[in-house]
Amino acid sequence: MSYKKRRAIVNSIFDKYNINIEDREDIIKIIRPIVRHPEFIKRLTHEFLHHDKVTLGYHILEDTVVTFNLCKKKMLTKEQTEIAMKIAMLHDLYVEPWQN
Repeated sequence: MSYKKRRAIVNSIFDKYNINIEDREDIIKIIRPIVRHPEFIKRLTHEFLHHDKVTLGYHILEDTVVTFNLCKKKMLTKEQTEIAMKIAMLHDLYVEPWQN
């Protein structure tokens, strides 16, 4: 999947949750290494559907943006927010416990 297509997916989620430009940059800085990983990129394809509706990658990205908003609302520290977002990015990466 191309960078342009991945970026469009991320931007559609940002738009859905009204994420401002500054917060978008902060989120991208945190999730960039994971979003660029080949295993994550695979999860953005329709080969990996979540609840038969959206791709697993989309679900993970959406949960990450929701996590960011919750952390901001709860006024967590930058470090706490980064940890929570990384956990959100990895929480469903493998849907079967035996996958690694």
